[in-house]
Amino acid sequence: MEDTKIGKKWTQEEDDQLLRLYNEEKLDIIEIAKQHSRLPRAIAVRLVKHEVISNEFEANGYSNYKNSEYYKETMEQKNSIKKEKPTIKKIQEDNNYLITINRNDYLRLQDDINEMKQNIFTLNTNMKEIITMIKSIYEFEDA
Repeated sequence: MEDTKIGKKWTQEEDDQLLRLYNEEKLDIIEIAKQHSRLPRAIAVRLVKHEVISNEFEANGYSNYKNSEYYKETMEQKNSIKKEKPTIKKIQEDNNYLITINRNDYLRLQDDINEMKQNIFTLNTNMKEIITMIKSIYEFEDA
């Protein structure tokens, strides 16, 4: 993935294209990822955000992706990136700090934050489903 959009904000046009490719053209996340210059997992996470699927594991092609060489390469690359220590420069001014990091480190941090946000969103959605199920059980027992 030479010209990649990894870590970059999604545009409305990309979202529209994603939904069309997945829902109408029935492409799997690997094919969509190639067209969007993003990772297949990012495609799956975006589908969850748009409530097309309830979790990333349900995405068409997710199991193929997890078992692919592409996934292994991606994980190796991600692990090697995480092992690199970010370049950080701290400047203290009164009681405030100005911290600068290089762009690649910033993009990786942004990607990690977005992944955590999506995980929190998924957990929140799952908790709502569990609460609804528990309420249904209590209503059934009261009837």
